[in-house]
Amino acid sequence: MSVESETAANRSNWDERVAGHLVAYDVEGFVNDPTRLSGVVRDDLTAMAPYLPAGSPAGLDLVHLQCHIGLDTLSWARLGAKVTGVDFSPKSVNAVTDIAHRAGLQAQFVESEIRYAAQRLGEQYDIVYTSIGVLTWLSDLEQWARVVADLLRPGGLFYIRDSHPILNTSTMAGPTENS
Repeated sequence: MSVESETAANRSNWDERVAGHLVAYDVEGFVNDPTRLSGVVRDDLTAMAPYLPAGSPAGLDLVHLQCHIGLDTLSWARLGAKVTGVDFSPKSVNAVTDIAHRAGLQAQFVESEIRYAAQRLGEQYDIVYTSIGVLTWLSDLEQWARVVADLLRPGGLFYIRDSHPILNTSTMAGPTENS
């Protein structure tokens, strides 16, 4: 299978997840509560604060790679960052653009495969941010690292927090007859 066909299959998978995630992530609650931040961003801000001016992202340019429906991205906007979210799923980008509008948040969202993000955006950022669940979807970590490096301003902060995929499973198979 080629990279292009793998990417197309993965994009279709993420397009299909949008509707369910809008409900599961309580987007309406996020839109209706202007003080609400995602739990991921609350935790990440604590870890990042020692590396941010005055412990805050306020006024900094932040790009969120693989942002999906963007509640983490928009949480950074609520904290005062100038945010750009990047995702390869057109349905995700459409959804988060609508969420930002309804929540009254300034944000830019760009549809792009991650490998083309630096070229597509054509600028650098104070913070390059990724959150939980990104690494397992990458076909080329070295290429991804080059994109991160190209997007990061000198002296900027790259932040990633991920988890092992097994932690994201809901059940484990029990013993089989032959165990």
